[in-house]
Amino acid sequence: MKIQTSIRRTAVASALAAAGLMAAPTPAHACGGGWWPEPDVDYRIQGVARAERQLDEGDYAAAAGAVVRMIPHIKNYEGTSRDPIVNRALRVLAVATARADGRLEVARELPRALHDTWLGEDEEAQQTNLNWAVATLQHATETDRDDVMLQSELALAMSRTDDRRVEGRRKLEALAARDLLTSPEAYAELAAQRHDEGDATGHTAALERCRAMADEAAVCRAHG
Repeated sequence: MKIQTSIRRTAVASALAAAGLMAAPTPAHACGGGWWPEPDVDYRIQGVARAERQLDEGDYAAAAGAVVRMIPHIKNYEGTSRDPIVNRALRVLAVATARADGRLEVARELPRALHDTWLGEDEEAQQTNLNWAVATLQHATETDRDDVMLQSELALAMSRTDDRRVEGRRKLEALAARDLLTSPEAYAELAAQRHDEGDATGHTAALERCRAMADEAAVCRAHG
């Protein structure tokens, strides 16, 4: 009886396929022995959208953890991918890494095997993470030079690396002069750098812009 049922199911499926009535993208083997359609669902789409919301909410660990869980090999991508979902994920992870200053609190978000350098447990690991973020964002800007939000995030990431700090500071100042810094985090970084250089007036001005943009006062932490 089971064999006959299986044969009938297979025959029906074959007939439907021949008639063009089965348009399912991926077949799956059912318990009865027949082949049944299985929808192609890319769960990364919802996952990346959720990570983007978490990034906007300032939950960098959750955003980064979600991306690495979905794409554990994400560090293997050099620059950009042909897959737009991967590019969105790369951007989320790079921005979260830069804003967290290379130290992502993902110990609870990821199994130990996926920790890599993301926790930023020492200066070397933090710089590794930040340099990766800079390279990733820089590649993204090469394909979308008019994205001022991307330019702001790149300037922030650069300013937190050892090797490109000066370049990042100049980029922050250039964007601020044209009123093109697009995040409170970027203004907070600019305020910090102006404070460190003794520019009290500039420091106060950058903090005021930060506070005008931020939902959370903690983003615009005062310096000095």
